[in-house]
Amino acid sequence: MSDKIGIGIIAGRDSDLFVKCINSIPENIGTIMVVNDDPLGYSSSLYPDHITKVFKNSRPMGKACCKNTLLRGLIQDGCEHLFIIEENHQILKPEVFSEYIRHAKATGIWHWNFHSFSKANQQEDGSMNPRQTIDYGDGVEVDFFPAVIGEFAYYLKGIIRNVGYMDERLSEANCLENIEHTYRITRLGVIPPFWWFNDIANSSDYIKREEFPEELETRVRIAVGLFEHLYKKKPEEIEDPKAEIVLKRLDFIQENYSKS
Repeated sequence: MSDKIGIGIIAGRDSDLFVKCINSIPENIGTIMVVNDDPLGYSSSLYPDHITKVFKNSRPMGKACCKNTLLRGLIQDGCEHLFIIEENHQILKPEVFSEYIRHAKATGIWHWNFHSFSKANQQEDGSMNPRQTIDYGDGVEVDFFPAVIGEFAYYLKGIIRNVGYMDERLSEANCLENIEHTYRITRLGVIPPFWWFNDIANSSDYIKREEFPEELETRVRIAVGLFEHLYKKKPEEIEDPKAEIVLKRLDFIQENYSKS
């Protein structure tokens, strides 16, 4: 397995946040690509020289299309480990990328998301509230959360090769593309079941997220309608398996997909 890392950044909403994001990523990490979804774009001076490629959309394409542009570009560049990051995220510790990869190799789980900032995954005081935490040993500790967030995501190239890219029909709504894609991956049996979304423990020590003001209600309604058309159920109607079933799946995944 190649260990080449590729990082794709979705930009186009806030140039100040983009600068914070790109400046927080180590220059020598691997391939770095950016897609700007704002037709007006950013000044070329905001793109440092170590960016491999910048894609500039002539019209807003939405997250699903932007993610696919980046995933395809990174795979074509020979990257094995694929990170997709929205520009409102900053890297606090540069080893975050190697930590996600290390956790993936130890557990056999080859798709991860940064979940811990979501209020749906927190207690009232803002502390993390995972459904379960599993210690795999050797400093590999995994939190499992009830809500899936796709703004910072890690994929092994093989996951994309087997499950495909984001469904671009969700670009109109510009949301839930990660939920539909994650659901497809869960159906392959190669990551934990839906409603048990994995993240490395203490991930908020490695990543910072800033809020974007946005109105989601109408967009979510459109996206849920498409999801229901595809799967004959809404996301909230997906079965939540019992813990013992999840643990059996995790044992199977580690036995079959972990890498020493």
